[in-house]
Amino acid sequence: MKKVFYALVIAIVFGCIALLCNYLLIARPIKKKLQTDPRDMGIELSGHYRYYIIPSTLVLNLTDVEGSHSQLDVFRTVLQASQELKDKNFKDVIFAFKNASKFKVDGTYFKKLGETYDTENPLYTVRTFPEHVFNLDGSSAYAQLNGGVLGVLTGEMNQFKDFSEKWYGNDLNHQ
Repeated sequence: MKKVFYALVIAIVFGCIALLCNYLLIARPIKKKLQTDPRDMGIELSGHYRYYIIPSTLVLNLTDVEGSHSQLDVFRTVLQASQELKDKNFKDVIFAFKNASKFKVDGTYFKKLGETYDTENPLYTVRTFPEHVFNLDGSSAYAQLNGGVLGVLTGEMNQFKDFSEKWYGNDLNHQ
């Protein structure tokens, strides 16, 4: 009986340590960053390590989008989170909606988003983002488009819209 009790205590202690590390290293910095921009009010984006114990994978979990926020408003919070976490290295970054994983991007690309947030043209970032998105099985979610400028721009923006809808929009609209 004592062994079970001690094992339970140790499990609880390790669980509390994992939650505290996730909060201090990931969740709190993202929350503080998003609170500095009043445009982010009503968008609930948080982050944690995968399963709260795998530090090589970041999970960005969108849980709510209130009011009339656009897909660009939601994506801005992703870019702000990447800027806040730009000094951290991740193998993968998973995009989840209400704890359901939907897509992932390479951690190196996520880091680059954070490093170039203040200098990169936001329209370029938005329109080229989908070509860096992968399905959870590792296959490309969107193809890199080629052709005429107008056709490519239109296609890229359609891909971004599709990504947003599949990440959270379809689920958000069915509530």
